[in-house]
Amino acid sequence: MRPAAKRIHQDLMANADLAFLFCSDDRGIKPKNYAVLRRTNARAILIEVCFISNQCQFNNIITAGDQALIADGIAAGVTNVLTAAARSG
Repeated sequence: MRPAAKRIHQDLMANADLAFLFCSDDRGIKPKNYAVLRRTNARAILIEVCFISNQCQFNNIITAGDQALIADGIAAGVTNVLTAAARSG
């Protein structure tokens, strides 16, 4: 597992637990060879936030407040990864 994925996952899940109170289901990091990631020249990460087929998660993700929590968690993780990379040169 790459350190960037681990850090972004950690920050995302800190907020996902709040956004999906009572129905957060952390399925972890699953390194795969997805075309959407393989066919890019830039750094990329694919994030599956929730399953809309899960009624509890769907009811949460449609609210602006919970969407903001998820977005903030992802943004915090990316910021932390880029800050660490800048410090290490």
